Amino acid sequence: MSPACKTVLSLAVCIATVNVTLADGGKVQLRREVGPYQVTIFTSPTPLRAGPVDLSVMVQDSARQIVQDVQIDFRLTSESGQILMQPASQAAATNKLLQAAKFLLPESGVWQVHMTVTGQAAADLDFEISAAEAHSDWTTAGWMLLLPVALVTLFVMREKLVGKQSQEK
Repeated sequence: MSPACKTVLSLAVCIATVNVTLADGGKVQLRREVGPYQVTIFTSPTPLRAGPVDLSVMVQDSARQIVQDVQIDFRLTSESGQILMQPASQAAATNKLLQAAKFLLPESGVWQVHMTVTGQAAADLDFEISAAEAHSDWTTAGWMLLLPVALVTLFVMREKLVGKQSQEK
């Protein structure tokens, strides 16, 4: 395989796996001291969009040790007043050091998030997240359909070049 084909194939694999590599917690939205806890919130996908959303939480104590025996509850409120509630759990998290809650955001815009952590101590955290418009399924499907077409095209071009070189000899 020529170096150009290897480069193109490597690039295609990287593009195809972007969503998979971001699935382990996502983007850090905030890190804050809340009562006796250090709380770090991750969101996925990046950028955050209306549709399926993952809110993952890492809770640490004052010694920066992971605290897993806490109950985490989320309440999201949209600008239009729509309310979504969901507890976080380790079962929903890809990374078992985190607790995660899965939401289906029905609309874009700013969402007010109220999070409650209950363990040996209780703490509340309020913050907001902004969700862009949902991606069209055709945008995602388009890339998935384009990749095999691009690979076949590259293979055909390579075969033509190899054929011309063998004819010239």
